[in-house]
Amino acid sequence: MQQKRLLELKAPNWKEWAFTADGSCIINKENGSQSIGAGVYHPQSNKITTVNPGGTSNNITISRAKLAGIAAALINEHTHIATDSAGALWLIRNSILYRQRMKRHKHAKLLKIIVHHIQLSKYTIHLYKVKAHAGFLGNECADAIAKCSAVNQSGHDTHINTDARPHSSIFWPTRVENPPPCLPDTPNTF
Repeated sequence: MQQKRLLELKAPNWKEWAFTADGSCIINKENGSQSIGAGVYHPQSNKITTVNPGGTSNNITISRAKLAGIAAALINEHTHIATDSAGALWLIRNSILYRQRMKRHKHAKLLKIIVHHIQLSKYTIHLYKVKAHAGFLGNECADAIAKCSAVNQSGHDTHINTDARPHSSIFWPTRVENPPPCLPDTPNTF
């Protein structure tokens, strides 16, 4: 009797290259205010990146935090990114496939940064969905980093500021002229 393989890993060496991005939203019980943060973690090298997702009062959401983590991983030129947010992956997919449909989304500028980095990358970008809070080491560490980033609103490695003009996400240019440089020695600010 021949044994049948039931499960096979698509990427058996994921620990070597998968960067895990996660976001966190913390609500202050005293005044009801929210703070968000994001983190990126690489299991093999123990590299940690804390992210300030930015945002204004109407778009400080967990979705923004998770998207900011993915954006930070892309800004730092990571090509294999795991996240526990199917919603973030869905938003990115729709932003690539249906740009006009997503141009009025509350996170349109952040999504535009993500799509821009995916399209301009020299390498193929791989986005993976992992199960949340199931013991996946990379995701648990990224979650802890994101919570720490949300609590401490200073000292972040990457700053994502898409909301200098809160209503600027209404317009989506057809192409980006002179994309902002990402310097490795300084925090990336948009």
